[in-house]
Amino acid sequence: MKYWRAVDAEGDTNDTITIQSHGENGKLIIFPTLNPGWGPVKARPEWFPSSDPSPEGSVRRWRCSEGDGWNFRRTQNGRYWRMLAFPMGYAEYENVAADVARKFDKVLDSMCCQALR
Repeated sequence: MKYWRAVDAEGDTNDTITIQSHGENGKLIIFPTLNPGWGPVKARPEWFPSSDPSPEGSVRRWRCSEGDGWNFRRTQNGRYWRMLAFPMGYAEYENVAADVARKFDKVLDSMCCQALR
């Protein structure tokens, strides 16, 4: 895994983790923001189905340290998408192979969030 951070003029960070596994490239982008009125806060990913998400997608609530968020997942044709939307930003990967998704999920699952039942 390779990691780098960029900081914009407002102080928002853009953290990117890239990985290559079995010839597949993947990118996990993490956008925490210091000010929820500014910066790249997304409530829903563009790739998530707008109609009933099943059978290829799911959405669940998550509890984060700064408040509740959402965990969006999608699987289609052996490719994986996931986005965690939290009050102060989001983290997302798109259209990756299963082995890349598993590695990124370990990173996302280690964040200070937990699934709500």
